[in-house]
Amino acid sequence: KREIPRSILEWCGSMAMLLDSELHHKKEDVLMAMFLEKVVTLHGETPGTKVFAQSSFYKIDLEHKELNKLLKRMLSDIATFSQQDAKAGTALKKTFQSYVKLLNSHMDREDRLLFPMSKKYIDLQDMGKLIGEFNRIERDIGLEILAKWRKQLARAEAILKIRQQPET
Repeated sequence: KREIPRSILEWCGSMAMLLDSELHHKKEDVLMAMFLEKVVTLHGETPGTKVFAQSSFYKIDLEHKELNKLLKRMLSDIATFSQQDAKAGTALKKTFQSYVKLLNSHMDREDRLLFPMSKKYIDLQDMGKLIGEFNRIERDIGLEILAKWRKQLARAEAILKIRQQPET
């Protein structure tokens, strides 16, 4: 077995936290807010009603919260693992597995439900507002930070011989 250097683990955890909670979820929150505003206006359905609470949209919101909890646990597990705690490797592996499993089902739910449904309610003017908000979120994080992380990720992928799947 080859051990993963502590610095790589810490970098992965930090990058995951930045990209997931600071970038991805914030952008999705903007999309969800705009989508829900349209749905409420047109249909009167609100996040507090029983129908909404039973829907996949409510589940997407809960999954965001759970993914953030798992990321925080992952960072904690990485710190413990880095201190050479023998049991920490098992905990870290379990957290990674839980995170990946939830993330895959979450992305599937978004692809099947959220994104197609939101297209029915969000017009071109709204899309312009969304893009503006997405750009603001990226500027708030720092464009230079994001560019640096993209370069580091590409370098890590090259070293590990991981190819990203083409976007469709």
